[in-house]
Amino acid sequence: MDAGAFLRTIRQILFHPGKSFSGPSRPTWKKGLAFALPASFFASFFLNMGNFLSGRITLNTFCAQSLTGALNLVLLLGLEALILHLFLWRPLKSLGSTVGAVFYSLAVFPLFALPFIGRQLGMIWNLVIMVAAIANLHAIHPRKVVWAMAAPFILAWLGALSLSL
Repeated sequence: MDAGAFLRTIRQILFHPGKSFSGPSRPTWKKGLAFALPASFFASFFLNMGNFLSGRITLNTFCAQSLTGALNLVLLLGLEALILHLFLWRPLKSLGSTVGAVFYSLAVFPLFALPFIGRQLGMIWNLVIMVAAIANLHAIHPRKVVWAMAAPFILAWLGALSLSL
């Protein structure tokens, strides 16, 4: 993916998340991973920039945290896509499509560069993009996607509650 296509993809997903995942072309895990690797690096870069500019971390630490943060972000999103796919209750598309759609939600990384509210805004918009992507990809109601995203947390909370009783 060249820089122009990368930027067009970011703009399309940021401003038109519903349209980005509807139609005949569907995301694959390979295309999603090719997008997620540089996007996760930039996201981690922007998240660590404040600590570097304030002098709390050195250049070596900044580079190391940006690289490891990027890899952790890709692994976390892959795991999130797997769990989400399992809780969708009869998904229409393959796991690879779900993983690709979740990886494309990293298009929010430019929001992380905004001071003060960038991280919060990016995380909220990431969830909106994921819900829109999965709902359009699997042709299901967004409410079902929200429930599928919340189900692991609800089960963990119920498990912790039952252990405490």
